[in-house]
Amino acid sequence: KLVNISRSNRLLYMPKIPSAKESFDLFLISHRSDPIPPLFGQKKVVLATPNMRGADNKKAEALDALYDEVKEGLVEIRNINRIIREKGQNDLYVGYPFIEGCLPGEKFNVRAPLVLFPVELIRDTDSISFRSDESRDVVFNSTLILAYFKFNKVNKVLPENTLDDVKRDSFINTVLEYYKEIGFNIEYDPLNKDLTKFENYLADEFPKYPSGELHLKLNAVIGRFPTYSNSIQKDFDKIVNGQMVNPLLDELLVNIDSDGVDGKDVFDPSKEFIESELM
Repeated sequence: KLVNISRSNRLLYMPKIPSAKESFDLFLISHRSDPIPPLFGQKKVVLATPNMRGADNKKAEALDALYDEVKEGLVEIRNINRIIREKGQNDLYVGYPFIEGCLPGEKFNVRAPLVLFPVELIRDTDSISFRSDESRDVVFNSTLILAYFKFNKVNKVLPENTLDDVKRDSFINTVLEYYKEIGFNIEYDPLNKDLTKFENYLADEFPKYPSGELHLKLNAVIGRFPTYSNSIQKDFDKIVNGQMVNPLLDELLVNIDSDGVDGKDVFDPSKEFIESELM
């Protein structure tokens, strides 16, 4: 089995950020610094600094708590270096933007990143920052596409999943057009251009979307998103004759778990992609 098509897979269903050790909502720093430019190759953005502490205003307590959360969480995320050594796979990305709704073809709720931007964390003596990791590709969410293909019994060529020459001013339109050509009908209000807070949903709080209703959400989350490396994706495509979703691919996909884990829509950060066992 190569891909886990169930709601325990954070590339398909991420109802909440489980802990700062796994992921962090970049909206929390957007009041101070725009976290999006590094995704498009511009300067790094500071995520945490001691200057966030002790501000002489009503936000002092909140800023102290935010600094502690960011620092603790991102120091933990830096353990990605150990994971790279052990598995040979770097899973640190910023997911942006997100899709939320219900996939057509099955009653399957999704809340997932549409694009994954590879990043690296930089820890100095007095700050924690992130910047684009140019050694890896910006990629579309192939797991989401495979789920759509499986649920709708689509038998067609898998699209190229890398996103080259990313421009911020045309990025959202490029993403929407890419997924539209695949079959996704994603609703989006072009007047909304600002990052939005990643709201945490409990198991019974996720909105009741009808099948096929999908909305673009301008969420940006930095964290571990275990996925194919580009080389593994290409090797896998060669295995599947002509890159077609056929019975062989269907057999390689883990069965749909429409009820999540133990009958609940919960996010379990301990669940890893099974392809990691190939490392």
